Amino acid sequence: MIPELLEDLSKAFVASGYDLRFLIQTITRSRAYQLTSRQTHESQANVKTFARMSVKGMTGEQLFDSLAQATGFQDPTPAQQRQFSFGVRGQFLTKFASTEKLTEKQTSILQALTMMNGSFMADATSTDRSQFLAGVIDAPFLNVKGKLEVLYLASISRYPSPEELAKHTSYIDRGGNSGDRDKAIGDLFWALLNSSEFMLNH
Repeated sequence: MIPELLEDLSKAFVASGYDLRFLIQTITRSRAYQLTSRQTHESQANVKTFARMSVKGMTGEQLFDSLAQATGFQDPTPAQQRQFSFGVRGQFLTKFASTEKLTEKQTSILQALTMMNGSFMADATSTDRSQFLAGVIDAPFLNVKGKLEVLYLASISRYPSPEELAKHTSYIDRGGNSGDRDKAIGDLFWALLNSSEFMLNH
């Protein structure tokens, strides 16, 4: 932490009348907060200088909520019970509880298995059980390129690169490993949701 910066921020917070909204806006509008984790110069090697953002794993809550947003999941569990170990969200979070710092957190085998073949992920990437995925597959106005773009935007909030588009279009056209084009789309969605680009704040 930079003492001078902390001192200036403290003074500004006091002058604002201890306005938390002001404090959050001040921090999030700063250049340091908005930096990417990509290193573009050797001087950025030490992340403690705030020259670039530290790559951080999402908390269990952030990860589940991101998955729910990406897949269109609606939890049927009553809202007042979701903070406990009830319903899909509660069961998911019990596997991601951690007291480690986000920049030092290690993924456990149980967490990896939950993401790879847990019931939530299986349903979210199933062509039979996912309404979102079925909607993408059955959309008459989307060609393969359009379907890929929807999956990329829903999961990692960007369009696929030309190289990714060519690679994944070829995979879908040949039906993946099973010869089933629909299943190949589900496989790709699974891969995107399990990618480091999706699971890490960067």
